[in-house]
Amino acid sequence: MTFQELKKIKDQINWDIKPKKSFKLTQISSLNDLDIPGQGWVKGYFFYIQVRDHSPRLTFVHVQSGHCENLGIISFSKEILEQAVSEAGGAVQLNGIYPINATVKTILKGELSV
Repeated sequence: MTFQELKKIKDQINWDIKPKKSFKLTQISSLNDLDIPGQGWVKGYFFYIQVRDHSPRLTFVHVQSGHCENLGIISFSKEILEQAVSEAGGAVQLNGIYPINATVKTILKGELSV
């Protein structure tokens, strides 16, 4: 997915969703899988960082009715993603799922003119 494609749906992106370690990549079994401040079930789009094979990837997903659809990997600075993983208490040596940090959010919002 490109930034041009993301710009078309930028108003539907929820910047406050943070996946928890129990988050499953295809199915959200309960609200406990996501950290959503003050909200119930959510539908919309959000970003998270997925670490696989020692490589962080910025992932973009769509959530609706408890189902999570992976829409693609966004090209992004590996160093900035590694820093976000570190800030979240993770490490790129271990596979895992992490929220984006303030730096990633700022860069994304700049690219999308939000």
